[in-house]
Amino acid sequence: MHKMQYSISDFIAESKTENNYRHLDLLLSKTIDDFGFTRFGYVARSLDGVTKNNPVLVRHTYPKVWVDYYMQNEYYLIDPVTVRGENEATPFEWGGKNF
Repeated sequence: MHKMQYSISDFIAESKTENNYRHLDLLLSKTIDDFGFTRFGYVARSLDGVTKNNPVLVRHTYPKVWVDYYMQNEYYLIDPVTVRGENEATPFEWGGKNF
């Protein structure tokens, strides 16, 4: 079993105060590794580096074949994470009590 250095709640609290996407990317990558996950994805709309011409930052570690399949089948329209993400300005925990 992989030892977690802190909880997902700690990560969420720390990421809520981060406003630079490079720093958030490093924080997320470290956290994902600490938790033993191999895949992650996030979308950001209000970080330094997100501009009027590029209003959304999408970062993920999913294989291109899966992303192409996901997009081609428009799963983003029914994916509960993307649906909730449209209405959230802060990170949230998948499977959390309010999900």
